[in-house]
Amino acid sequence: MNKTELINAIADETELKKKDVTAIVNSVFDKITDSLARGDDRVTITNFGSFNASIVPAHKMETPLNGGSKLNVARTSSVLFKPADAMRDTITRKNQARKRPKKNKGIGSLKRAEQSKKD
Repeated sequence: MNKTELINAIADETELKKKDVTAIVNSVFDKITDSLARGDDRVTITNFGSFNASIVPAHKMETPLNGGSKLNVARTSSVLFKPADAMRDTITRKNQARKRPKKNKGIGSLKRAEQSKKD
């Protein structure tokens, strides 16, 4: 699901105008971004998850190309999302309810299955 699909789903479910839902969704995303950019380490949304800001310090890394020469990597920021237990449990439960096709295990497993039927 992308942002447009999210907006459409919320508009359909709430019967709000897409223009209003777009403004709300943009506002939520902006507030999360602003809070992390301002220096808050974490934005937590109960039963959903938390966004965690972290700083990756400047460091050197070896490049496998160019004979393993050292490359300076600048300091950067990163944001990680950690789902809440309620979200993780819901996703796990729904994924377990879905029937997934069995993976093709190849010719060897088919031959073994046929052989075991004969025995």
